Amino acid sequence: MIQQGFSYMEMLVAIALITVTLIPALDSLQSGIQGSGIYSAETDSHYWLRSKVDELMAMNYSMLVEQATDIDDPLNIEDNLSDALGSDKRRLVYLAHYDGDNKDGDNDPFTGVDHGLLWIRVELAGQHHFLETLIRR
Repeated sequence: MIQQGFSYMEMLVAIALITVTLIPALDSLQSGIQGSGIYSAETDSHYWLRSKVDELMAMNYSMLVEQATDIDDPLNIEDNLSDALGSDKRRLVYLAHYDGDNKDGDNDPFTGVDHGLLWIRVELAGQHHFLETLIRR
């Protein structure tokens, strides 16, 4: 007699194989979905910071120099240029004169000022995201 269809044992083996291979496949799919969400958040943060850097670079250079001179410390936040306190994804702006040539030999980029060279740092408050750039007159 010719067998038609699958036997009970073949069906059990097939279901067991599908179950064993389906669990890792679903786990990898879940991590891929989580990764895309993280990538989206990181990209949003990058472009949010980049928009502030572009805004600062479009400002009048002499105004930025004035702000940096008033602060005179790269660790102080420039409140006039930063986002308002309590705003969502607040961007903090740091400005300082920059020592690009290191003529004073102390390897400190914020002493021995090069005229016409400013350091700008924009960071997201409470996060590890930041962008830094130098601009010159």
